Amino acid sequence: MSIDRGHQHGAGSIVAQQAPGRTDLLFLHVRDDSLHGLGLGQGDILEAERGRQPFNGDLVWVELVRRGTLVHLLRRYLVHDGVVTLADPAGREPSIIRQPGELLVRAVVTTPI
Repeated sequence: MSIDRGHQHGAGSIVAQQAPGRTDLLFLHVRDDSLHGLGLGQGDILEAERGRQPFNGDLVWVELVRRGTLVHLLRRYLVHDGVVTLADPAGREPSIIRQPGELLVRAVVTTPI
């Protein structure tokens, strides 16, 4: 997967775009029906707040190196005993387990789902 180094970053079925005039807010655009299980369809937009501390169960827009490539993913966040688990909200892929320093939470989804 390639990463667009411009104003948009894509990962799978989500494209992130900074909200106009708001440096603290991202719009996450759903590009397909892979999040149908969450009640989200193609064309839906999620709002995500930058700089917000995630809590267990939050959906997060996260940046990490996976299989040698920098990726941005939408995942369900859980931290326990100093280890972060990032679960696929659609349940299609296995969870990713990392140390906190091995990932960067770019934003926390604030749109009620």
